[in-house]
Amino acid sequence: MEIRNHQLKGRDITLVKSIKNQETLKSIKGIIIHYTAGASTESSVAYLSNPNIKVSAHIVISPLGHIYQLVPFNIQAWHTGKSEYMGDSNLNKYSIGIELANYGKLKKEKEKYFT
Repeated sequence: MEIRNHQLKGRDITLVKSIKNQETLKSIKGIIIHYTAGASTESSVAYLSNPNIKVSAHIVISPLGHIYQLVPFNIQAWHTGKSEYMGDSNLNKYSIGIELANYGKLKKEKEKYFT
């Protein structure tokens, strides 16, 4: 796997067209990892790439390791909301957003787990 022209290249990578924001990243100061809490990787990718939804991420990683890139690494994704860290605000300007496709925190009730 490699990065060429701000996009991942290699096996198990799908590029998804998701044009929402065209503002460039100021600089990359960090990576922020989230979980999708979605029903499936595909539904999370569809939601995050929907042009009518004001949230996105650079990449989504499926539980089996397949990578979907939604936003090039030189463009801001909308994944941090109102944020501040070490004097920087709006961390979308300074970070790469990675979504791990999974249900998120599970709660055990008797012998079953629920989201």
